[in-house]
Amino acid sequence: TGTDDPDSVRAAVTDSVRRIDTDYDDLLLTGIDRTEAQQKVQGRVDDILNTWSSGATVLD
Repeated sequence: TGTDDPDSVRAAVTDSVRRIDTDYDDLLLTGIDRTEAQQKVQGRVDDILNTWSSGATVLD
C-alpha cells in the first residue's frame, strides 16, 4: 500500500507540519503563491522534522 512507501509517509508528515506548525496557510490567505509560501516556512519545517528525527518530542 502507499503507507509502506517511506517517501509518501515523509511527504504526508512534512505537509502536516507545514500546515499545523507554521503560518503557511496564513501566507496563502494573504495572496502569496504556494511555492513562495513553502519556501518561507521550509526552515521551520526542517527544524521540526530534524528535532523529531533526533528523538526529541517537545518543541518550543
